Amino acid sequence: MSLEDEEKLVRRVLEAKPGLTREELEKLVEAKIQEFGGIIGRDAALLLVAKELGVPVSREFAPRSLAMLRIRDLAAGFRGVDLEGVILAKTAVALTREGKPYARFLLTDEESAIWGAAWGDVAHEIAKVRIFSKVLLRRASVVRRRGRLELALTQGSQIEVRGELSLESAIELLSRFRAKVDVLVFKESAESPRGKVILCLDRQCRPVGVLLAPGSEFSASSKGIIVSNYFEERLGELRVLKCNNRCVVEPLRETPNIACRDDPFAGVSARGSVACYLLFRRSGGKVLLIGEKGEVFELLVPSDQQLVDIGKLLNSEVEILGVYKSGVSLRTTPLTVVKVLSSSRKDADYSRGYLLAATEAIELEASLVSLKLKHRCVEGSPLYQVTAWVDDGTANMQAISNSAKVLQKLYGVDEASLCDTDPEAIASIANYVNEELAGTDVALRGQVIGSANRLIVVHDLDILF
Repeated sequence: MSLEDEEKLVRRVLEAKPGLTREELEKLVEAKIQEFGGIIGRDAALLLVAKELGVPVSREFAPRSLAMLRIRDLAAGFRGVDLEGVILAKTAVALTREGKPYARFLLTDEESAIWGAAWGDVAHEIAKVRIFSKVLLRRASVVRRRGRLELALTQGSQIEVRGELSLESAIELLSRFRAKVDVLVFKESAESPRGKVILCLDRQCRPVGVLLAPGSEFSASSKGIIVSNYFEERLGELRVLKCNNRCVVEPLRETPNIACRDDPFAGVSARGSVACYLLFRRSGGKVLLIGEKGEVFELLVPSDQQLVDIGKLLNSEVEILGVYKSGVSLRTTPLTVVKVLSSSRKDADYSRGYLLAATEAIELEASLVSLKLKHRCVEGSPLYQVTAWVDDGTANMQAISNSAKVLQKLYGVDEASLCDTDPEAIASIANYVNEELAGTDVALRGQVIGSANRLIVVHDLDILF
């Protein structure tokens, strides 16, 4: 601000405040300079005093000494400020109740950091700027919001991108200012009823699941992603980042330097053959997986829709990612991804045997001690479980089946028509069959699984009259 402009501003203040003398105004200006520790000039102090006195001040009086200040030098009421820094975090563009677009961002000059809000067309401009970009913000204002200083970019403000910070430097700044931004190495992605699921590793080599809102756009990057403005939840060893429509996900241009000693997904994944599922009373169920060494994994599935999806993979070799330990069992999450390794296992090589000594695939004759059918439908897809106790004279054992062959041979109901038939009619048929077949001999073909609590998963059977 020139001396001539300073004098114009002094006269404007004195005209607006006739009870104020020039000497009193000069004392207020000097006090304001001392308040800021002498870091601002007389022109900037005069501008702040004028604003505090309620005197309207146009941009022509913006002091030059405010240009290119450091963040630490800012004060509420500054206008026309130019700031250089790095965009460390941001939100997606949203609308106020009045329909005005805005977006928030975090700017750092590597010494300090300050949040800001961009309004109107400038909000769409800041949305185009990548996180970790070096920028020059022109004609910014400084306001106080909820007790803290913030930048305001409005009509007339400009954003100039001046390159991008190296990933190593950006990660150091994230740690220093504790920004809610994660740099992740991309591993897998899949669709789910609740949105797109992205499985990643964070910088500490911990498994992370990112759940995007339905309809969110995402392009997978082999190098990694940046996630900003999320809600975090912990499920065992799995970090879950939930993104709504204010979340920002961007692809990385550099590969994060992450070295993992062990398999980071070991605690949040399971691999094996889908043997069967058992229905819970109201919703969801338990899936039994057989590992490579014959060990049995219990996978708790609280969602009926997830159970339908996994139930379609009976006898398939799968890898299930995005689960967590719940006691001795694993439990699915909204982020669970199922990878099919082989669409179906080859037909089992059944051997004749007895329940007492059976260990794997077996063919035997036994009596049905009891029989029960449990079923329900999920948006037209059937879930059903045939449960029986069988006795072959050497031992009695629980038998479980989700086989369409077993369903049809025992109850005369096709899997495809299970959801088209009245539930009361199915219940009546099941009750009748359960009573009629009690004590009947059957030829079973299935697989014995488990050690302490063994059961036989029945693949097929024939009723022996």
